[in-house]
Amino acid sequence: MRRPLSTVLLLAGCALGYRGEAELLGEHDLRDTTELRVELPDTPLSVEACAADLPETCPATLSYDGVWLSVAGSRADAREQAAAPVLRFERSEGFAILRAEVPLSVQGLVDLEMGELRLPDDRHLDLRTGVGDVSVRGTEASVVVDVEVGDVLIRGADAGLAVRTGQGDIDVRTPGHAELRTSSGNVEVVQTGDARDLLVHTEQGTIVVTLASDADVDLQIDTRGRITVRTPAITTITSGHFERVNGSGSARVRLVSPRGDIEVRSVDPG
Repeated sequence: MRRPLSTVLLLAGCALGYRGEAELLGEHDLRDTTELRVELPDTPLSVEACAADLPETCPATLSYDGVWLSVAGSRADAREQAAAPVLRFERSEGFAILRAEVPLSVQGLVDLEMGELRLPDDRHLDLRTGVGDVSVRGTEASVVVDVEVGDVLIRGADAGLAVRTGQGDIDVRTPGHAELRTSSGNVEVVQTGDARDLLVHTEQGTIVVTLASDADVDLQIDTRGRITVRTPAITTITSGHFERVNGSGSARVRLVSPRGDIEVRSVDPG
């Protein structure tokens, strides 16, 4: 993974100058907001959702912290550069967006390191960044993640999940349907509720899936690696292409990895 700007600059030591920091603290009203998009430059994103039905401990707000970092030839310049970017929160008709505004004069000279984002679990999430790992825990609404380079960890997303990462592993535990894509990385999925539709595609990596049930599944697997299926109703070790329909096949499962092994198991008692 590419190192963030701050790391690269600081490794060079004093020869590159002084470090500047500008702390971020934000809190925004999410009342009457059903969907939030977070669209930021390279940074890790960590989301922790609280129970919306407990307003005394889970206010209808988005809160976060973080820091802008910069290195310059003088302390004053470093502080000024770090203080130049801002995060903007905009809201309209149930939709809100948190985005960065980085002046042209400091583009490429500042680095964002977000801390934890906190919000109620019933808001739909759309998370977008360039380079940085992404984790989401506790969300019951739908989740969309789009990251160029970074690992993705999801715990929740009851209403559905879509993940795309150009390079990175995907680790998911969800009761909802899911569509997961990575160009290079391993994918592990555990269905924690009832059987749901699942699409997993990785160009280079292994896939390990634990199905909620195989009683009513339409399963299709494609890989030049090894295919291993061990569930109560299906047992096979093969390669290439495998498909099986059990029951009415209402839960569609499609697993594709041209260059990796694929394993399927089930939480059903075998």
